[in-house]
Amino acid sequence: MQVLALSLLLSCSAYVTPSRIVCCLPAAVPRAAGIVSSLTAFERPFGGKVLTPPTTAAQNVAVSLRRAKPSDAVAIATICTDSFYGEHELKDGPIKFSQRAAVWSKVYLAVSRRLQFEGQRECRLVVASDARGGPLIGCVDLAVHLFNTQAAARSSRALSSRETPAPDACEADPVSPKPRCRLVPRSQERRPYVASLAVDRAYRRRGVARCLVGEAERVARSWGHGEVSAQNEPALAFYRREGYRVVRSDVAGTGAEEVDTSGLWWSFYQMPKYILRKRLFPGRGAPRTD
Repeated sequence: MQVLALSLLLSCSAYVTPSRIVCCLPAAVPRAAGIVSSLTAFERPFGGKVLTPPTTAAQNVAVSLRRAKPSDAVAIATICTDSFYGEHELKDGPIKFSQRAAVWSKVYLAVSRRLQFEGQRECRLVVASDARGGPLIGCVDLAVHLFNTQAAARSSRALSSRETPAPDACEADPVSPKPRCRLVPRSQERRPYVASLAVDRAYRRRGVARCLVGEAERVARSWGHGEVSAQNEPALAFYRREGYRVVRSDVAGTGAEEVDTSGLWWSFYQMPKYILRKRLFPGRGAPRTD
């Protein structure tokens, strides 16, 4: 089975410019002992190949973070498809090429639809690139979604099956200058949700994912949210080391998909998805697990 398994990334320092955040990362990172063995529930990514990071550069790498724009849709779709489904090689043949093309098209449409909400609701699609120039190397999506609090009776809150971000609690009324506030049902609550964390193969285990998640958490705090939830694809080790706790698995309406690439064609299977949570403001107790 081919599933994404991100490892713990080294810490990075960051500084802010008027339009972006720049993270300074070590260019060469030794493979951390025990990372892969800690993910024994999942097979190694890309058919058992251990993806070691590049070790040729000697200087630090600066990674630039910014908001995504519509022209980034192709690059984001490619990064997500490569990360979650795998890359295509010539030896894979035309069947897998056609399947991957179909998957890429679906991902591209989803990304394009998601970018329509950018700037209109509490949502932020962040992309990363090498500050020295070059294409995008990673992305992460943060959006406020509605969670079903009635799922607490079944162990915890469940994510709404809606794919789109939840409307803002108060939004401008085109007729009246006074904001119009929406009433959220008692059975639901608004919570920031981190998803679609993906990093280009050549930049994995180099701190890019940590910078992306850190930026998502910073934005969530700026929106006034004290906690953030995350989905897993299934990078449990990475998120746990970043302070997240699993609060629910197999969430209704958000089943993930994995692909078996060992045959002549891709075979897709449904797999459970995990909801993880992290408290953003220190001094308010341990992360909730209810």
